[in-house]
Amino acid sequence: MNRWIGFLFYAGAFSLMISCATNHEIRVPEKKLTLRELPIIFADREKKWMSMKGMVAVSFSPEQGPVQKIHGILSFDQDEKVRFQGFDPLGRTLVDLTAVNDLYRLVWGGNPPLKGNLAEHQSLQFRSGPGENDLIPWNSWLKTMKEIRLGGNPSAGDHEVLVMEREGEEIVCSIIRIEGKSGVIKKRIWLETRFYKPTREEIYQESARNELGLAELLQFEYKNREDKNVWPDKIKVKLPEGELSVEFLEVNFSPVFSPHFFNLD
Repeated sequence: MNRWIGFLFYAGAFSLMISCATNHEIRVPEKKLTLRELPIIFADREKKWMSMKGMVAVSFSPEQGPVQKIHGILSFDQDEKVRFQGFDPLGRTLVDLTAVNDLYRLVWGGNPPLKGNLAEHQSLQFRSGPGENDLIPWNSWLKTMKEIRLGGNPSAGDHEVLVMEREGEEIVCSIIRIEGKSGVIKKRIWLETRFYKPTREEIYQESARNELGLAELLQFEYKNREDKNVWPDKIKVKLPEGELSVEFLEVNFSPVFSPHFFNLD
């Protein structure tokens, strides 16, 4: 009983902390857009979603073993900054995970911080709490967070192009990386055509034999598909190690971070 009282206290305190959260409703036009007009909507979302702080419920379902669950605060900021603070049912910090680009800092319980480069680590796994036997692959989790922060919004980076086409009742957006005179598909995103909400996303990766294969599958869920709120209520990610689910309980898209909030030192 005391465990639940502690968690409710933590959740209530967090709600007060972001009580000024902005409505994450994005302007949606009255008329159907042409494919040429859609990038305007995508750019508007990218600008408004540059920073975020939200209370989340995270669960990881491995290929074998029980589901691991943890509640916490997930924060994003520009320049590829991500931080996740996970708490136990009493509101005590269990994990504090920060990443800036590929550099990370992980504090687990009372242990000294672990620092490194995600590109160099194949395995970064810890148990979700005392007494838990199954491990959470935090390296895959961190890499996935960099994709989740986009909320399924089609966004082409440097040396990439966005190609759109209609496919039945959906719009398919392909992000293609330009390599010399050819292009390699990086990801595909499906959008419904009423509010242009993403429904699923496929991320591709080349193998050592230069074969293109599906690396991650993201599914975007909404409590009410008829409203104009474009940010997903839940994002599920299918990984080689299992399925990761992030439910957004409360979000704020205009947070104020201290200068050292994403510090890796």
